[in-house]
This record gives sequence, C-alpha cells and structure tokens, in this order.
Amino acid sequence: MMKKLMLAVVGGMFFSGLNVLQAQQENLTVPEFDWVATAAGKLHDKVRCICTDLQGNIFLTGEFTGTTTFGTHVLESAGGMDFFVAKVDPNGKFLWVKSGGGDKIDRGYGVCADQQGNCYVTGHYQSAEATFDGRKISNQGDYDIFIAKYDPKDRKSTRLNSSHIPLSRMPSSA
Repeated sequence: MMKKLMLAVVGGMFFSGLNVLQAQQENLTVPEFDWVATAAGKLHDKVRCICTDLQGNIFLTGEFTGTTTFGTHVLESAGGMDFFVAKVDPNGKFLWVKSGGGDKIDRGYGVCADQQGNCYVTGHYQSAEATFDGRKISNQGDYDIFIAKYDPKDRKSTRLNSSHIPLSRMPSSA
C-alpha cells in the first residue's frame, strides 16, 4: 500500500488531511481547497516543517525511506531514512526536491527562506557518513546536527555545516 502526504493551501493557510477531517466531524465550515499536492512512497514519508518565501513558494522538510515521488521528482534513500527538502510553487507544482543522508536515520526538522528566496534547512543525521548534493559529512557521535543553504537559482547546496553537540538527559526531579 502506498502512503501519501497531502498538502493543501486554502486562502493562504495550510491544512493537512487530518485537520480537515476533524473540522468536518465538528460540523465546522471547511474551506474549499485552492489545490492539493501529494508525495508518496511505500514506506515512511513525513513532513516536519513548512514555510513560504516572499514569492509565495512553499518549502517542506522531513524524512522518507525507500523510494518517494514528489510530483515528477523521484528520490531514493541512501539506505536508511533520509532527509528531504522540497520547493513547491504557489500553484502546487513541485519545482525541485533534494535529499541527504546515509545508511541510518537522517531527518530534516526545520526550514525557512530569506528575502532572496534562499532556503535554509536543519536537522540531524545518525549515519556515519551522510551525503548532501555530493558533499560528504562525517558523524562524530550518535546524532549530529546539520544546516544547509540551497540557492533558488541553481538548486544546489551552497553551504553545509555540521556539528556534534552531545545531548544529555535532564536530571529527574526527586
């Protein structure tokens, strides 16, 4: 069975399928969709963050496993769960999709755009070596963080930084 991710833009607001179902169950007026875009694969696909730029383009980040299709763009994970970042135009067409990762769990958690339309994405990677647009980064421990910048014109990662920040558990209160 193929799982699908659904994104809808209604009057400038974002809705997921679950929010619309809940609104219907509570007898609330459900706005009409301007458009719906989907991404689908047979395994795990999830959006974790969404933002827009000044031109109305939409950026998504999250993770996928296996093969996932975003409009006409097909991504294949590097072995485990990989991060993705996608750009969708104001009419719901996927303009480009990029991925990064390796053989373990690698996720995108945050995305934003600046006034020039550059896209910045951050997340973590567990793979010993993860690849982003042909650039390899090495892991220093369990989960390391990354930040990448994607240029709106050539869609390449123009900057990639990674860092190992050890995370410790908060002491429990007695």
